[in-house]
Amino acid sequence: MTSWLIKQWYDNPSPSLILRLISLLYRLIIRLRLMFYRFGIFKQTRLPVPVIVVGNVTVGGTGKTPLVIYIAQALIALGYRPGVISRGYGRARHTPMRVKKNMSAAQVGDEPLMMSAHLPCPIWVGARRIETAKRLLSATPQVDVILCDDGLQHYALARDIEVLVFDAERGIGNGYLLPAGPLREPVSRIQSADFAVINGKPTKPWGWLKQIAQVQMHFQLGKLAAVNDKVVKQKSKMLSTLKGKKVHAVAGIGNPDRFFKALRAQGLIVQPHAFQDHHDYQVQDFDDMQDAPIIMTEKDAVKCREFHLAQAWFVPITASLDAKLIKYLDNRLQTLRGQHG
Repeated sequence: MTSWLIKQWYDNPSPSLILRLISLLYRLIIRLRLMFYRFGIFKQTRLPVPVIVVGNVTVGGTGKTPLVIYIAQALIALGYRPGVISRGYGRARHTPMRVKKNMSAAQVGDEPLMMSAHLPCPIWVGARRIETAKRLLSATPQVDVILCDDGLQHYALARDIEVLVFDAERGIGNGYLLPAGPLREPVSRIQSADFAVINGKPTKPWGWLKQIAQVQMHFQLGKLAAVNDKVVKQKSKMLSTLKGKKVHAVAGIGNPDRFFKALRAQGLIVQPHAFQDHHDYQVQDFDDMQDAPIIMTEKDAVKCREFHLAQAWFVPITASLDAKLIKYLDNRLQTLRGQHG
């Protein structure tokens, strides 16, 4: 995504005529595709266990991965045995692969590698989600629910529960479909989902989200951890130790400004360095950041841990939500038991 397009999506309520015309063509393609699935022209595959898709109707990051971690941890605590599948954006191979902690982001993608540090359950990546899920279930048959990180528009995989995630600052932007706006699907698609999670607090009510159950999600910042603990004597420290000090804040995520604002709220003097989502970092990216500590997201850190950055840290975040989402998922999963196979 270019910065110009993002500005159009979120700051321009009336995009250009050319963009709107292309959006109309895109809408037609979406409708035809849905119709083909509805009438069985395109095949859907149902897995032998329930499938929960965590996705969004807009382009760009909204906080899906921390939410997947939260849901998986909560389900494990309730006695479920979840498995996670993800596309593994940016990985070199397309065939399904199980994620291991000692792998690189180039092998499995940055977000799955980040999840592997927090979850004891199997995590698999692959371009074809159905094949990936089948490989996961074959390798670990004890799994009784699949969590799909993204893939809301991947209708070939039948799903039982859809959880949508929205960025409270951005919402649905100007409300247009791609490329005139950030929407992957029409606004009406939102009402067919099961639950909505809003990352942050919206500045105004969202009328287009009235008919769906929803909760707000907030991120809690943890202790600073060394990006490469082999070159840093102190493995972790409190974020408050940098209060009032200049730091280079690095973020290659969907909404970098959210990360920068969170650091400023902790009293840090932030020099922002925004990169595109899933940026493939090179050590040269940090050449001009040697005069102050470097603070980055955990998603960025998994791609920089082999760099010998003597004063680079990442901030782990934990999702915090109202318990009613997990209660809803538990009730639905209890109902779904016995309906698969």
